[in-house]
Amino acid sequence: MPWFSERYGYSKGRDSIQVDDIDVPTRKRIWNLICEFYTRSSYKGSTPDDQMFLEDLWDRFFKETLDHLKSLKKGQIYGAARKHVLSHPWKDVYDFIEATLTFHRDESMVERFTEKCNQVLEEEKSGYRIIGGYVTSIISPMEIAEVDAALESPFTPINAHLEKSLSLMSDRTAPDYPNSIKESISAVECVCQIIVGKRGVVLNRALSRLEAAGVEINDELKKGFRKLYGWTSSDDGIRHAMMDLPTVDHDDARYMLVTCSAFVNYLISEANKAAIDLNANFIEMKNS
Repeated sequence: MPWFSERYGYSKGRDSIQVDDIDVPTRKRIWNLICEFYTRSSYKGSTPDDQMFLEDLWDRFFKETLDHLKSLKKGQIYGAARKHVLSHPWKDVYDFIEATLTFHRDESMVERFTEKCNQVLEEEKSGYRIIGGYVTSIISPMEIAEVDAALESPFTPINAHLEKSLSLMSDRTAPDYPNSIKESISAVECVCQIIVGKRGVVLNRALSRLEAAGVEINDELKKGFRKLYGWTSSDDGIRHAMMDLPTVDHDDARYMLVTCSAFVNYLISEANKAAIDLNANFIEMKNS
């Protein structure tokens, strides 16, 4: 909510999305959240889980020596983190957020931090949100909900494809949009394989077998996903044009991630309505 001075035009609020930058107020609010959720005592006074978190952060993110970490006091450890968030280039701040989400072992804390951080990013008009542990270019709350729901499926191969898609799309140094798209469609292929109980069947054939398995979907919808699959795959050894197009970009990858996530959720829901035992199919596929 804009404050009095902004509402009456005495001061100017932010009117543009922060994409290649993070302003000072946003950095301070992110740091306040990090302090709220992750601040602990010195290394020696921490719990084993907190010590492992600090060791991972110190070794795998800051690339510093662990013997030095163990001799530091609380203020010195978080002094390094504070400097990183408040003073380093904007992309390093998002790297640090991802590192804290990756290394921390308290899932409920990570979930609460993600929720509050996304709220701050929205209020400060950042062009990014946290989804599935990755900082990714902004998508709507409805789209985020679809991706999050698909990432929480009980089937690890589906989750792995979607997580990989997110990772490839969100890489700020070298994003790989074509392969992000392929991972998204692979998640759809995977859920279809589980529904029909046939490991290794390609998406085109799996879609044709859904009705026999008990899941009836609109023919035009099936045609649409067959076309998407043809756009993204190397079916029958033919290299499709999509992979060679330099114009494949973030918007394409984002569209496919959200669309495929929504279709995964839809198919799982329809399979459950049809009383298909997806867990039994999945276990049988793994053992075959």
